[in-house]
Amino acid sequence: MVRAFHDRLDAPVAVLDPSSSAADALVSRQERVLDELRACDELRNALSARMARLAVVADELQRERDIVRRIPVADTARLVGSQVGFARRRSGRDGAAFVRLAHVLTQDMPQLLKALAAGLIDETAASRIARETLGLSAADRATVDEAIAPMLGQVSVGRLVNAAKEQAYALDAEALRARRLKAEADRDVTVRPAPDQMAWLSALLPIQDALACQPALEAAADQAADNQTSAGTRSRATRAQVKADALVERVTGRSRGFANNNVCVNLPLPADTLLGNTPAHVAGYGPVPADLVREWIGSGDPTGPQLRRLFTHPGMGDIIGMDSRSRRYPGLLARLILFRDQTCRTPWCSSPVRHTDHIEPHAKGGATSAARHAATDPSYTEHTLMAVVWDHNVHQTDRRRAGLRPADDADDTG
Repeated sequence: MVRAFHDRLDAPVAVLDPSSSAADALVSRQERVLDELRACDELRNALSARMARLAVVADELQRERDIVRRIPVADTARLVGSQVGFARRRSGRDGAAFVRLAHVLTQDMPQLLKALAAGLIDETAASRIARETLGLSAADRATVDEAIAPMLGQVSVGRLVNAAKEQAYALDAEALRARRLKAEADRDVTVRPAPDQMAWLSALLPIQDALACQPALEAAADQAADNQTSAGTRSRATRAQVKADALVERVTGRSRGFANNNVCVNLPLPADTLLGNTPAHVAGYGPVPADLVREWIGSGDPTGPQLRRLFTHPGMGDIIGMDSRSRRYPGLLARLILFRDQTCRTPWCSSPVRHTDHIEPHAKGGATSAARHAATDPSYTEHTLMAVVWDHNVHQTDRRRAGLRPADDADDTG
């Protein structure tokens, strides 16, 4: 059935009607194309609703199995999140978030689920709306669901989110206050790659702090403009560029004539990066073109960060072999693994490396070495992902590639 559906999707897009005039045929074809486009979008949303129901059933089945084995509920949740994420070709963290959303939709917010199944909203919109009800009781969530039901599919997602937020405030202000305090405790700064060797520096801050940052940068831009006016000069830098430069100077302490040698960037690079076009890799960012790396190294900028060069084998990425007799990964070996792998090595997970563990469990003889490690996100642990999800789902993937159905493999007991 799935294969037949895929074949239908691969069929040619709407054809011209030979009985119509050329102009009428073009109009008719465009209408059919747009109708099919709308139908495909609604179908995608309906499939998200179906997947939500499937995720809930998968969670319930796993919990039934684990209750008998007296496995902690938290371990079951991590396992199901990894399984669902693997099935959707996502990370375990994304899988766990989808399972939580699925429970909210199926148990507490049926109108939102109905709108998703009808194709009126998409999964992202449903997730944003449901998030505004975190901390509310099931009854209050149902009240929010009923209140926004007439608006679903009629107004923008932003208005739906704001309406849900207002309803939540009115129903349980104390729960919202607890959420706010927790969110303030989770404040953080992250870096994400952007196109063309740029990067997004994002700060999650309490609203009052975030609102104070922008005027400060605007004031810095105004001051720079006033200084140029007084000196009778004019900079080519735009106002946006001046604000970005001011942010870097205030965070790093780096400015003209001031050397900041306390900042170090680890730069694993193949030996032929210095002479050829093989890119290097910056931890927390990704590939960087060879010409830009040579520019960094050759600039000798005393105000810039230090570069720690870690030469790697061309084409293989190996820095050096290293072993340890300890159960845990020691400091230098853990740093080596972080420099080498950059991101989690679990399929479909691109989270930064924050945890190192054995590919083969240590209890079964797995060596504590760079060659036998797995750099992962903390949500993946040796006793959940490595011992259960990895073995089961990799086998399932291999079986699908071989064209086998579950019934074709008599030795597989799930």
